[in-house]
Amino acid sequence: MHAVLPDWKIWHPLAPDRPQAVIEALRNKHLKPYSIVWLNEMQQYLLPQPDGPKAAAALQNLLADISEGPILLLGTMWPDYWELLAPGADGEGGLELAVANGAVGQLLEQAITITVPEAFTPTELDAVAHLVREDPRLALARQRASNGQITQFLAGAPTLWRRYEQADAPSQAILHAAIDARRFGHGRLLTEGFLKEAASGYCKHIWDSLSDNWFELSLNKLARNYRRLPGPLIRYRVRPDEQPVTGDSLYYLADYLEEKGRIERQKIPPEQSLWVASARYSLHPTDLIQLARSAQKLKNEHCVDLYVRASECGDAAGIHWLIRTEIGRRRLVRAETLIDDHAPSGRLFAELSAAASTSGLVLDAERFAKRAFLLSDPTGLRRLAYDFAASGQEETAERLYNWGAASNDMVAISWLTRRRLAQGRRQEARRFAEAALSLGFPASLMQVAHDYLSSDDAAEADHLYRKVAELGHVGALRREAEEVSRYRQHRTALHLYRVAARAGDPLALQWLSWHHEGRGEHLRAEELAHSAARLGNAHALHGLAHLRLGAGCQDEARRLNLMAASMGDTNARDWLARNSSSPSDSDDTRMPPPSS
Repeated sequence: MHAVLPDWKIWHPLAPDRPQAVIEALRNKHLKPYSIVWLNEMQQYLLPQPDGPKAAAALQNLLADISEGPILLLGTMWPDYWELLAPGADGEGGLELAVANGAVGQLLEQAITITVPEAFTPTELDAVAHLVREDPRLALARQRASNGQITQFLAGAPTLWRRYEQADAPSQAILHAAIDARRFGHGRLLTEGFLKEAASGYCKHIWDSLSDNWFELSLNKLARNYRRLPGPLIRYRVRPDEQPVTGDSLYYLADYLEEKGRIERQKIPPEQSLWVASARYSLHPTDLIQLARSAQKLKNEHCVDLYVRASECGDAAGIHWLIRTEIGRRRLVRAETLIDDHAPSGRLFAELSAAASTSGLVLDAERFAKRAFLLSDPTGLRRLAYDFAASGQEETAERLYNWGAASNDMVAISWLTRRRLAQGRRQEARRFAEAALSLGFPASLMQVAHDYLSSDDAAEADHLYRKVAELGHVGALRREAEEVSRYRQHRTALHLYRVAARAGDPLALQWLSWHHEGRGEHLRAEELAHSAARLGNAHALHGLAHLRLGAGCQDEARRLNLMAASMGDTNARDWLARNSSSPSDSDDTRMPPPSS
């Protein structure tokens, strides 16, 4: 990099951890123009959750902000991780779509990719022979590297692989456990406790012959440097500015060994101890979710323990996903057990009720719906009752709605009110509706009042409308009047407007004012318009002026608009401004129609 861009500064973010280092530096504007952002092993910046996508988003913002440049973002990534993370990947892990369609995928979509071959060809080596002769390290690598794999040799790859292949059985057990942990979704850092418990299952065939301190001896051997090159397992040193996540020692696999180990062991199933150790020692919800999904694909029962641990660590999405998977497979008993034991949720019980209903398990569907209701989710009960009613099973629906009404569910009370009215059982309907009103829901009582009005009992209808108004639901009366008016139920609308007007609703007073004007009752119309204006609705006067102007009474229109303007109505002021001369001289006495 220095040879190509000698004046540029190289920044390799590492602490407090790799994604956080990127986020904090870009947030605090530490990066200067003419900088190279060097992200070696870029997957270690993008995969960790939740900071990986945040780091990707921060890098996108950096690249988009031309005022920060010029900046070169340079990274390396193993092919397996590129296939996992890049848009268009079609892997099966569940992680791909989550990141490829988000900030990580959007960042990688902008990348100019250079595929690095695994080895140099003889022609390429001949072309740089003079450079190889001048550098003793290159000369040694050229002499000893197999098949032109000079880069791997320089990185200690042959030594690493030889140490792996020649390791004793306990050491290989530790490495196999570490490799499997990584390939099945564990994060980069592995605790010492995890390695010990996971590795125990990989050396069960020699368990009786192991010494008491077999693990400590093997771990020290694997972490030991060889000719200044790190061993197969590298101890992670917590930096002074990092917050330790555990008191246990942390280790990670050498990159080359991890990559080649994945390939070597891709068809070998993991030991059960891997899942047990993961559930006990893994600390990050993302690791637990990925491991749980891997276990589930292998139909391993330990996936439940991993989902539960993820939930305990603050990510309940995993256990919810497992429960919904069981519901989708119609394994309803198991799903109910999982909800009871690990995720009590009204919504999950509502979904379970819907699945039982579509499977024809009516009693189970009803039981699940009631359990959902008791956990503050009434949707399951409402949906089930609605489906019964829609399919003609009204007695079953009524039983469910009665249960819901006893628990003060407004949808159930409304349905029962309508049903009792349809059956001619008005007094029962009224009892349901009055109970709803006492809980703050006036709609059902207005339905009963409409029914009285339709049978010419206007006095009782008005009594019920007034009861609604007295409990503070005047606006509901007026909105109901507007609604029934759209359906040309003018008699009902008039009763509602009158009750709302008597309770002091300014919009209802406005409507009645214009209604009386249309009937030729001009004095009453003006009284009502003034009442509305005194309550803050001067538009009632302006609308009345419009009606009188339409009837040819320009002086009356001007007088009413003057009063409306003095009380703050802007439409009246606009009309007066356009008609500032005397009415007889004005060419524009038109007024826009008033809005209702």
